[in-house]
Amino acid sequence: MNGLGTPACTLLGIDVPIVGAGMGGLAGAELAAAISNAGALGVIGAGGDPTDVVLARLRDARIRTERPLGVNLVLEVVPAERVHAVLDAGVDALVTGWGDPGPWVEPCRAHGTVLLHRVENAAQAAEAAAAGVDGIIAQGSDAGGHTGSVPTMALVPCVVDAVDGLPVLAAGGIGDGRGLVAALALGADGVVLGTRFVAAAEAYAHPDYQHLVIAATETDSIQTDLFELGWPDRLHRVLRNSTLASWEREKEPRRRPRDRPPEIVAHRRRGAEVESLPRFWVDSPTADVLDGAEAMALYAGPSAGLVKRVESAETIVATIMREAEEAISALHPTGSRTAT
Repeated sequence: MNGLGTPACTLLGIDVPIVGAGMGGLAGAELAAAISNAGALGVIGAGGDPTDVVLARLRDARIRTERPLGVNLVLEVVPAERVHAVLDAGVDALVTGWGDPGPWVEPCRAHGTVLLHRVENAAQAAEAAAAGVDGIIAQGSDAGGHTGSVPTMALVPCVVDAVDGLPVLAAGGIGDGRGLVAALALGADGVVLGTRFVAAAEAYAHPDYQHLVIAATETDSIQTDLFELGWPDRLHRVLRNSTLASWEREKEPRRRPRDRPPEIVAHRRRGAEVESLPRFWVDSPTADVLDGAEAMALYAGPSAGLVKRVESAETIVATIMREAEEAISALHPTGSRTAT
């Protein structure tokens, strides 16, 4: 499966140009390790979890794989101490976004850690490249979760042109081997997959969430900013659900979620405690949600239309690589060209 080796594969020490998205608590040790064992780069999600929880995930993943691993940290919501703790624990790649990666370039180099930074436009990419990051993730508006406003197909070539040879990974709207080949054709060196891995057997996702992703078509996700409790003022792409329907039924003038009393719609178990989760809360339904998963933020992009079943991460990666090879072969079928 290494016929599509790219500079990103060399940079990250992986066999195939696929990286798992952070996805908060969905991307735990089991999923990250399984993706890495499949020859790609597994990335542990952190979200707003405490430092000890993130480090425990990393230790657990290290037990499960000897392959490279990454950790995703949102710079504007995590303290600097958490970034230092992850680097000190030893991680092959630090994946950052929403913030300035500049202060972390030298610490990453000192630890031998690859620094990948997520951007939403070419200007951000140029700034990150000038700061000294090792690679760029160009995330389009097709991506599930918190994202930007430029579609992936338009964003990737603009970012590639802006960073002058720095490895670029495409994120958003990619769910099979054809999408991987398209990203490579646009100049990317690989892809980041989130929606496809929500339905991985190893994902820490609630079964209802996985089934809703599988049932979704390419038209069932929308961009909104409604799931703002816990992280306001950020666009995100989610599947339509009862929470969005309830909002759409309300008559104007409507109060923003943060300006109204909390309405509890779900509960989850955290250790010995049961947490009550209000409508419009930022978190997606992880496996520890006890009820109300459907009403929570179902982060997913239009590539959900390509997800047909729950499969192991190994099967997902292998299938995507096989599809990519088939797509390339279809572009150049044997005997289709006549020598001149």
